[in-house]
Amino acid sequence: MSVYQNEPLKSSQAKLFVWNGMKQQWEEIDGSLTTIVLPEPAASYLGGTKALRFKIESKDQMNYYLPSIGVEGKVKP
Repeated sequence: MSVYQNEPLKSSQAKLFVWNGMKQQWEEIDGSLTTIVLPEPAASYLGGTKALRFKIESKDQMNYYLPSIGVEGKVKP
């Protein structure tokens, strides 16, 4: 699964996280990139809710545009 940001995080004081539903924990991802390839299969991040969750932690006020998501592969019924 790939995450495409319009603008990467510019603040060194901000961190971007994605929820790994299989591990039940937040995983930090490199927000300074415009294209982020998540290391595990999409099912690991979607979990039972079938929702992709992101979290940003920042020490300052900031603007952030929600990223686009890309998924490739076959669907299993």
